[in-house]
Amino acid sequence: NKDGKIYSFTQFASNMVTDGTRGQIGALYLSEITQDEEGKLMIGKTAPVDASPVGGIAGVAGGVSTSWTTHLGVESMAINAKIFDKAADENKNLNNIVFSTIRASIVRFLRYFGTYTDGADLTSKSARDNSGFHPYRYGYVFEASITDQAEAKIEKHYAMGRRM
Repeated sequence: NKDGKIYSFTQFASNMVTDGTRGQIGALYLSEITQDEEGKLMIGKTAPVDASPVGGIAGVAGGVSTSWTTHLGVESMAINAKIFDKAADENKNLNNIVFSTIRASIVRFLRYFGTYTDGADLTSKSARDNSGFHPYRYGYVFEASITDQAEAKIEKHYAMGRRM
């Protein structure tokens, strides 16, 4: 409730795909809710929340409304950054059997950054250097709030630690 209007955040988690990989881009929407004289609630305007200022959100789960009228969520399915860094340290192609578990997830993640690849020659270094992707940006609690201009604002709470 802000300035007499009712708002609702809705987050969408993406499930693991059929190959069992993780690390999917998540989504968050802000809806304005109207209420008639009888108390019936109806969804009005709905728009996606721009999560690009925090590098996007990944595999969201566990959303809750706070007593200070914000939305808390958590990125619960982040890509295993230890495997990503091990591949970078060993300068290995992510098709290597040890690293192939994260390759499909990274290929899908790179689309968010405008990089489309089949992953055949993908390395941790090329993913990081060519698109700016890095798995340590994900796995955190995020908070969404509504500005005085009735727009959504998102931030991550890094001090709370990283899940993964």
